[in-house]
Amino acid sequence: RDERLRRPATSPSSLQPLPDDFSADQDDWQMRLRQAFPARPVVVRRLMLREGHRFSGVMALNKERLNRAYNGTQVGVFTDFLLDKSVVDMDFNAYTEQMTNHSRMLYARAIADVDNTMTGSVPYDWIASVIDLGFTRVFTKAIGQRDGCCVLFVGSNHTFSNAHCDIGTSVFLQVQGRKRWVFYSPQETLWLYPGGQPKNAAFNVGLDVFRPDLAKAPLFEHARGYELILEPGDVLFFPSMWWHGVENLDQVTVGIDVPFWDVAGSWQRNSVLTAATVLNPHLIWNMIRGMVQGLSIREVFFMGYHAD
Repeated sequence: RDERLRRPATSPSSLQPLPDDFSADQDDWQMRLRQAFPARPVVVRRLMLREGHRFSGVMALNKERLNRAYNGTQVGVFTDFLLDKSVVDMDFNAYTEQMTNHSRMLYARAIADVDNTMTGSVPYDWIASVIDLGFTRVFTKAIGQRDGCCVLFVGSNHTFSNAHCDIGTSVFLQVQGRKRWVFYSPQETLWLYPGGQPKNAAFNVGLDVFRPDLAKAPLFEHARGYELILEPGDVLFFPSMWWHGVENLDQVTVGIDVPFWDVAGSWQRNSVLTAATVLNPHLIWNMIRGMVQGLSIREVFFMGYHAD
């Protein structure tokens, strides 16, 4: 693992700039968004700044504000961000104090809302209406009421999420710092050495897409993808079942994911992996346990990530 961290990230020639990348300062940004999405990822630059009256509460959620809001709250933290099954509960403020320590491998991903901090600030209904997801929007709100419909990502510039995909269509709001994203379409799956997470709803690629070793993964040479750098105020829209990896570029990065459970869209994009998700016996059993114990969807999802 240390060797992987020492190797610098690269930008393979197989990665091209995301084609649908435009500013909210352009009058036709909504039309361009709807023309491209949900067929492929789209980034709308400065959207939260242009629509400041809708997103002022979101842009205020920097690390300092979050430390106050989450004071005394236990959150799930990956103690080794290269390993899925490494989550432990940790005090949020203790985490933000330690996360910039490069000798540690801490990364807090998909943190649940607390005291309506995110849900009360994110204009969820407006976002959903802009991309017109219909029933997917209603279904997501119905099953996400306990945790809210947003999750928080707080990390530092030595951490990243290797490429993965799942049944969630997402809108990602970049609040503080910058993140590098890479995307591969579902059609590129065969070149990515995919593997399932037996106890979870996500699928991983079988190599590090930021530092690929083609001697160990020669088929990856055929993969074609996109990359972009997301900056504060930008909003990224991306469809379910698109492979995506994310690298934190600054000492402190804060972003909010607004996920939509998109089973129908996932089936159209990758029916094999969608079927493997909904028929996963571990997930079915965890869902039953969750219903009996009164757990939220997010808590059920994270059951398989906690360290033994």
